[in-house]
Amino acid sequence: MAVLMVFPANSTGIELCGSDLRFAITRSAFGKLQLIALHEISGFTTMNDLERKKAVQALVKNNRIPVSRVFLALPREDGVVRQIDLPAELAEKLADIVKPQIEMLSPWPVDEVYWDFAFDPPKKNRKLITVTIAIVPRAFLDPWIAFFKDAGLPLSGATLSS
Repeated sequence: MAVLMVFPANSTGIELCGSDLRFAITRSAFGKLQLIALHEISGFTTMNDLERKKAVQALVKNNRIPVSRVFLALPREDGVVRQIDLPAELAEKLADIVKPQIEMLSPWPVDEVYWDFAFDPPKKNRKLITVTIAIVPRAFLDPWIAFFKDAGLPLSGATLSS
């Protein structure tokens, strides 16, 4: 007899929004995404580092917030988002094509940024694909990586708010 076990994947999204820190807890199971909870720490950016750490740790403990699969959304103005159109036949070689574009698109030196890109698979009869490129300076993101790791919420990824 076989037993089917389903383990839903929980994720925690964290967004710096004005002076507040917002948390969204989601669960993914059977291809469906479900919002489980929303939380906020008001006045987060006005706190000192110790107060921030204690506030985050208390929120996580009191609300049993999952600490794996944690993603941070930085304010849009902390980075650059650009879209470029490229021929659809280049879809499999995008990493090699996008990398040289970073130097032209970034106002910061390439060795001082994190960057990534995403695109939707080419549609039938469409000759172009739109590639979205996000660039964030290490100077903006590295302190948050260290902070959340120290607070017990190591980041799995980061992005820019839309």
